[in-house]
This record gives sequence, structure tokens and C-alpha cells, in this order.
Amino acid sequence: MAIYFRRWGKDRTWLQVHDKLYQWVRVAASREPSPWEAAFDGQSVETATMICTDVGFDPGKQIHGRKRFITVDLLGLVLRVLVTSARVPEPAGAKLNVHVLAGLSDER
Repeated sequence: MAIYFRRWGKDRTWLQVHDKLYQWVRVAASREPSPWEAAFDGQSVETATMICTDVGFDPGKQIHGRKRFITVDLLGLVLRVLVTSARVPEPAGAKLNVHVLAGLSDER
């Protein structure tokens, strides 16, 4: 089972499944399949030291760890989640998340 999970993550099958289910839920809620508006938020999350090389320090919140950038539509359905080093500033994370959402970046 783990082989399928990993393979579907690499070839973006999970992303396609998510997007199709997302559209079905929106249509069931009498909405357009694609949202016109979305909300964005970034959160710093503390992690243990030496877990991964993609860990940084967020000087604004004084946290050593990672940052997750979440984009949701106005129904609260998740569009994309992007995890980066905590040293990535909020404006840069927002821009990167928009690029991921638009399909302009290879990040997942």
C-alpha cells in the first residue's frame, strides 16, 4: 500500500483526486466548481531540532521550525497546503502558494 501512496504522490494522482472531489463538493453546495475568492494564512510550527534540513528560524514569532501556508475557499475547503522552512516570510509564502495554486510551480 505504501508503494501506491508514494507513487500517486509523485505522479500527482492525489492532487487530481483532491481537485475532482473538491469540485464535486462545491457543485453539491450549489456553487461554481472553481472558486472566485480564497483566503490565505501562514502558520509557524515548532519542530524538533535536526529533523530535516528544511527547518529554519522565524524571527517574527521566535520559532525554530517550519511554516505551513494554507489556502481555502470561502466554504472552508482546502485548496492547497504548502510547507516551507520557517525563515520564508509571509509575503513570499503567499506568492509561492498562489503560484502552486495556479500550477506555475512544481512545489507540492
